[in-house]
Amino acid sequence: MEHLGHERPLLSLALRNRTELALSDEQVKTLQGLVERFGKSAEPRVRDIEAAERDIAALLAKDSADLAQVEAKVRALEKARADLRVERIRTIAEGRAALSAEQRTKLDQLAAEHGGQRRGTRSGQG
Repeated sequence: MEHLGHERPLLSLALRNRTELALSDEQVKTLQGLVERFGKSAEPRVRDIEAAERDIAALLAKDSADLAQVEAKVRALEKARADLRVERIRTIAEGRAALSAEQRTKLDQLAAEHGGQRRGTRSGQG
């Protein structure tokens, strides 16, 4: 998940709360399609990011690391992360656009509540 950025999974949250948000069948279908599309696109990208992390670790484990090679790998890795994050942000924006203003407001409230619970859980775990 850390490869995806800090944006909350708003579309999944909306789908889990479809009744409270009064989502129409068409809105549910749209949001599900966006989540599925992003998942299919993100999966290979996340694998590539993880592989790049391993490559960098292997380069750095050598007695004399080729810093130019390490730099190139790090820059490519960060571009891949940025591309993935931008895609996620665009997907979230598409999903939010499928909601009414009232639904977006209610979703934002749910996200704030959900985020507070998650932070509390994390801090409780140390």
